[in-house]
Amino acid sequence: MKVDVQHLYRYLFSGGVAYITEMASLVMFREALGLSPVAAVAISFWVGFVAAFLLQKLVTFKNYERAVHRLAKQMGGYGLLTVWNYAFTLLLARLFARTTSIFVIRTGTIAIITLWNFFVYQKMFKNQDAVVN
Repeated sequence: MKVDVQHLYRYLFSGGVAYITEMASLVMFREALGLSPVAAVAISFWVGFVAAFLLQKLVTFKNYERAVHRLAKQMGGYGLLTVWNYAFTLLLARLFARTTSIFVIRTGTIAIITLWNFFVYQKMFKNQDAVVN
């Protein structure tokens, strides 16, 4: 699969913004509100989810399609991938929370997830209007 360098740059930028958004919410839930490490990660994950979806669709892949069937397909695929990423995140949080900072754990899981997500998103958000038959 060919990697479009411009998509990759925008993907990393969008991911960085989503990461900062998620980490800020993680600090708020963990430090300010005193939630447990797993609860704080569980909630902040969804904050990052919304930020990442919008940034990847609109900024990274410049996909502005609003047709209901395309949005449903994108959200369905994004949702399935997110369920997998969510389970993976909580598993690592549970396995390592006693010995490692939750911020380090979450950063590590984001780095791992980032690798496989790029290739999935590239297919998912391919602008159908730009495809010439």
